[in-house]
Formats: sequence, C-alpha cells, structure tokens
Amino acid sequence: MNLLAKALLALLLLFPIEAWGQATTTCPVGQFLKAFSYPGPTTCASPSAPLTQAKTTSYSVLPLDTYSTFSNQGAIGPVTFTLPPVLNNNGLSYCFNVLAAQTVTVQPQAADAIVAGSNVAPANSPLASSTVASSICLLANNNHQWIVNNFPLGVWTLNSLTVGLNYNPLNPSLNLSDLSNVATARANLGLGSIAIQSATAVAITGGTITGLTNLNVGGTTNFPGYWGTTSILATNNLGQNTIVGEVVNNLAPATVALPAGTAGACKMTSQGNACFGIYGLGELRQSGTNGGIGVGGELTVRNFTTNNPDINLPPNTAIGTTTTVPIDLNLTCGAGGGETKDCAIGLNIGNETGLSSDPIFNTAEYIRFYRQYALYIDAMPSGNQTNIVARNNGTGIFLQLQSTTALTGGNTVLTFADGGSVTRWYVTQNGALFLGQLAQAGFGGNLPTLNVEGQGTFYGYASDSVSGLSVSQTAIWLAQARGTQASKLAVATPDNIGMLTANGWDGTQYTAGTRIISTVSGTVSNGIVPAGLSLQTATTGGVLTPGLTIDNAQQVAIPGVVTGTPTASLCLNASNVIIKKTTTGSCV
Repeated sequence: MNLLAKALLALLLLFPIEAWGQATTTCPVGQFLKAFSYPGPTTCASPSAPLTQAKTTSYSVLPLDTYSTFSNQGAIGPVTFTLPPVLNNNGLSYCFNVLAAQTVTVQPQAADAIVAGSNVAPANSPLASSTVASSICLLANNNHQWIVNNFPLGVWTLNSLTVGLNYNPLNPSLNLSDLSNVATARANLGLGSIAIQSATAVAITGGTITGLTNLNVGGTTNFPGYWGTTSILATNNLGQNTIVGEVVNNLAPATVALPAGTAGACKMTSQGNACFGIYGLGELRQSGTNGGIGVGGELTVRNFTTNNPDINLPPNTAIGTTTTVPIDLNLTCGAGGGETKDCAIGLNIGNETGLSSDPIFNTAEYIRFYRQYALYIDAMPSGNQTNIVARNNGTGIFLQLQSTTALTGGNTVLTFADGGSVTRWYVTQNGALFLGQLAQAGFGGNLPTLNVEGQGTFYGYASDSVSGLSVSQTAIWLAQARGTQASKLAVATPDNIGMLTANGWDGTQYTAGTRIISTVSGTVSNGIVPAGLSLQTATTGGVLTPGLTIDNAQQVAIPGVVTGTPTASLCLNASNVIIKKTTTGSCV
C-alpha cells in the first residue's frame, strides 16, 4: 500500500464524524460511499470538492474542501496551503501529502494555532515539510485550534520543533512537565537529594540565615506605593494563595486560649494616624468587558459536627461552652485589657474618601438567606438608646417592606410588643393598623383597616366596606365592655358604649364643641343591647347640653329651656307622632 493510500485509510479510520470511501458498483457514477460515525451506516453522495487535490502553487483552503487530501504533486517550487478560520467551522478536516521535493507549508489564520500532542504552537505558527512521502491530517475543534488527529508520516516542523512519527516532542514552555518519567530524568541530570524533596516538606539540615532586614518571596509587588516599607513581602502571579495560616485547636477542654490561623495586630502610639490589625484589598483590573469578582475579605464558618447550632441570643461564646456556636464574624469592643472607654462603631460601611461624589456601594449590606432573624438588635439593660435611625435626603423611601410572594391579608408585617411579649400595635399585609391589644374578636372575624384599643374597658374598631360588613351596616364601630381586656363582661345600664366628640382649638387647647353619646338603657342579653342616643352641643357658655335624645323605643325628645334646665318640650314616637308636649321634662 503506497503512502497516499495509507493516509486516506488513516483518515477514514481515525476521523469519527464523516468519511468518504472508494466508488463501488452500488453507487452511481461520480459518487462515493459516505460514512457517518464510522463505521456506521453508509450512503452514496458527491463531495463538495475532489477528495484528492494536487496544487502546484499556493492555495487558500475552503470549508467546502473538507475531507480533501492536498498534495504538491507536479510543483516546482514551495506551495503554501492557507487554512480557513477555525471559528464557526468546527469539524473541518484536511490531509496534506508531500509528493514533490518541494516545501509544503500549512499556514493557519492569525488567531488559530496548531496542536500536536501536548505541544500547542503559538497562533499563526506554520507547519512545514519538504520530505517526500510525508503526510499529516488536521481537524478543527472550534477553539481556534487545528489538532493533528493522526500519527504524521515523515518529518514535519512546527514552531521550530520536529513532529515525527509515533512520538510527541517536548514543549519548552512546559518546563519538562511533559516528561513520561520525571524521576528518571532527574537522575539522568545528576541532581541531588534536595532536588527530589516535596515542595511542602523540604528539609534543610544545615546552615543559618542571618542579617536579613526584609524578606521578599515571589518578586516585585503588584501594588507599588501601597505598602511602604515591609518586613515580609510575598507575591504570587499564578492565581494561587500567597500566605496561608492554619491551626488545629486540640487543647484540653476549657483551655483559655484563642489560637488563630492568621493573626494581625497594630498598636497606635502616634497622633492623628491610622492603624489596622488586618487589611484586605481586592481590585478588579481586567481589561475589556471580562467579568470578575473582587472581594476585600472573605469569611466562612462551617459546622461539620452532628450538632445543631446554638441559636440562643446572645450567643454563648464563653470558654468551656458545651454548645455548638458557629459564628462567621465576631466584632467585639476590647474590655479585657484594662480599658475604661467605649469604642465608637462596630461596623462602618462607606467608601475610602468619605465623599459621596466618589464611588460608593450600590447596596451597603445584603442579607440573603437566614433561618429566623435577618437582623436582631438587643438593647442595653438601662439608658436611653435608639435602635434604628434611618436618614435620607427627603426624596427616597425611609423603610420599605416587600413580600416575595402573594400577600396574605391577615399576616403581620410590623409589630411592637412589650417586655411581657404583649402586642401593643401591629400592621398586617393588607395595610390594617391595630393600636392596642388584638381587638377584632367579637366582630364576626372582620379584619379592620384601623383598630384602636385603649386601657380599661373601652376599645374602638373601625372598618371599611371591604371588610365583610353588609352595605346596610356602618363603616365605623365603637365598642364597650365591662371587665378587663383579657376577660370581658357584658355592659349594663347606664354604661356609655360609644362617644364621638368634635373639638376645636380655643387658642390654648382643644375644647369640645359637639358630642354624640350612646348609653345602655335596658336589660342586656345574648344578641341584645338596648341603648339610647344623645346629641349634645356647647352653649355660648361652653357647656355641652343635650339638643336631641332618642331612647331605646325610638322616641325622640327635643328639649326646651325652663328656668335654665333642659326639659322635653316636644316628644315624638317611632312613627313621628307627637305623643306629649310638656314642660316637666318627661315623655310618655
């Protein structure tokens, strides 16, 4: 079998996507066997270009030439085959044969590289051979690479390296990491025992290091002018950790010790300067539109025990605790070294300059997932402190409460409870406001828009028309009960069960001008509360005086004035019939 036939056979066997075979009696004239996922099903078809093309001058290979084998048969000078771009041409495959004693060069595009084994040539590096009977096949992988996808025959040169038969050349840029037997290579180079020690366990058994004023590990700093004079400078440009501190606390239980993987400390002894125990800096400096994450400091706590965390507040952080307390960030104001003064701020979030015109955080603090409390503020046992102060410039929102799901009207979104866990006021998702204790009981389960409950036996209830009341009912309810808020008793004569008063400012205070009073007048039983109604107005002397009275039989009394005392001068029954006109002040 000649070399060309061998190359064609290698292409057919090694290329897994599509291959062309010789014409047979089962295919029409001019067509060939075409195999998909060789050696799968075959079909007859015509290739877009001849399977074998001889070029005597340079030629730009086309995507339509895929699966073709090119040669320089008949050439009397060098022939260069320029490959098409790899991008969007994944799966293109070409073979090249040297049949004339002239140089055949395979030239990729500027952004594409040829890969032979572990050797990745620089982009735009050519592949060349002038040895007759040399052959090679390339496959595009859509990653700006042409892969040598079979064992090349003869001698080919790629980026000044020889690509020969049945072996891959060493790549100098890999620094011998592609050697098949590193230990044997070290021995062949005559290296001593220190050369074969692990990088994580190098033992230097002799000599001393003295006289160092500073230690530089890794080379020049990547942040010139940031650090000033340093005792130890460690740099790393390989995307790896520079300094790692680890500690395992295997001390006896309840040992007073605080071992730290990495510790920093700073003592301030001069005026007007700054001091940092630990400083972290994360800068994003990638070019173009590439993404990236810059983090000044990352803190992570993990609970690998089989214990649930201690969620008591405050957490139990005393040495000797028997509970599991995983805390990610613990900020404390020093109080164990003889300090007598307070600290200023536990957590300060801002920018470097303190100027709002400079870059600032879009979100100063983001709390994503939590089991019970996103934020818990505990008060001092005594004193006058403010838990939260929210300031803005008058155009923003001070506080926004937002549900991530559909609203449930009766659910509480804001509440206040006293030290005995008794709710004093709360707001529900539908905007209802409750002032006082829970007061909707006894009103058919209607949820109020505004609920006000006072001390003693009086409480009020107000509701709009969407709360479940019928159209014939009022939208404002005033209610009275004897007993206590927790244990209510029935009202009785002459309890006032509702009062509305209109007040006006008299120059010094608000003074009542009119008043409507509803008074129990009869025997109270289940579903029955007989009552009357009195409308009072203030005289020119400022005395609230009844002007209209309706009793529990719907009799209306319009009083007159006899010797300065209000008396009934006109009485109407429920049918608006005058039943008595008297000067004695009573209606029959």
